[in-house]
Amino acid sequence: MNLLLLFSLGTTLETWKNVGFLDREYRYYTGLMDRGVSKVGFVTYGDDDKRYEESIEPIKVYAKRGVRHVLIYSLIAVFVHWRAFRESHIIKSNQSNGAWVGLIARIFFPGKKFVTRCGWVRNTEMMSRHERLAGIRLSTVKFVERLCYRFSNAVIVTTEADRKFIVEAYGIPAGKVTVIPNTVDTDLFFPDKYRVRRFYDPVRFLYIGRLAEMKNVHNLITAIGRFEGNACLTIVGGGDDADEFKRLANEQSCSIEFIDNIDNSDLPEIYRRHDVFVMPQLYASGMSKVMIEAMSCGLPTISSNLEAHREVITDGVNGYLCEFDAKSIAACAKRVIETNPDMLAEITERARNDVVEHYSMQSNIGREYELYRSLLGA
Repeated sequence: MNLLLLFSLGTTLETWKNVGFLDREYRYYTGLMDRGVSKVGFVTYGDDDKRYEESIEPIKVYAKRGVRHVLIYSLIAVFVHWRAFRESHIIKSNQSNGAWVGLIARIFFPGKKFVTRCGWVRNTEMMSRHERLAGIRLSTVKFVERLCYRFSNAVIVTTEADRKFIVEAYGIPAGKVTVIPNTVDTDLFFPDKYRVRRFYDPVRFLYIGRLAEMKNVHNLITAIGRFEGNACLTIVGGGDDADEFKRLANEQSCSIEFIDNIDNSDLPEIYRRHDVFVMPQLYASGMSKVMIEAMSCGLPTISSNLEAHREVITDGVNGYLCEFDAKSIAACAKRVIETNPDMLAEITERARNDVVEHYSMQSNIGREYELYRSLLGA
């Protein structure tokens, strides 16, 4: 079985490297090869992405060539890499944005199995608020999304909420949509059982993710600034709103450190150096990878009260839920710190066990591989 992965529109291997995704995705796709996939190829949008091929062997890289314009290239990628598409058995999109490349491939290779994968579903709120789509552009994107879902052999989403949305909004048969959650390499992301926070140490809060309005970082900064006690906050990531958040951080009385994107394999040590992880996101679909990574590392985890977050966290059982405003985030942070240590240990242990059972890389690789086998009638 040969698998061809279509990168999201405009995404390059350099992008994955810069944001720290490359080693994580490499582990996942070589894991599929260990499971039984014979060959994996990445169809990317980087002109010089071929230079990464040696570092990610045995994965093959099919880089952009022929035209500079990203959208035009997406429409002719099948012809540029005709042999790779012809020899594939499964053509999978990494996100729905750009999945039409697989749709085009099905026209010329109707026997191939096309899988639209959505790490997060582009619902109307995400399209209008985050992508700034409106009018005819919004209608066009929705139409293309419907076509991709309609003519896929299978659709992969990360949450039941996203599955429900696609079924109801686009009229896709429920049996076509499979939930395979985001994944964590639990052998890499594990707790530091020997770390103990001394009572006079500051409480070390941590956020990892894009610095964008939808992530609600401004309310997190304000909340930690209001925290009653000795506290500090580390923010890992980059984004268009970084300068605005840094200005806001300078107005707070506590220490707030900003760190650029780092490789996924370096994140476990970051998690293990902190006391509480916070994911205060305002709106989103999909499942937060960093949230389940934090839980896997035994970190008490606070998340905003989104439907996708509630699929992972039950308040007071394996984590904590807060509302979106700074006051609620601060109150939840105080609640975590004031939790009885034995009870807090039970909560974090339960969180770790939940991740191992439901979100481990090996279990998800197994689910995806079995989906491909069923599509191919194996």
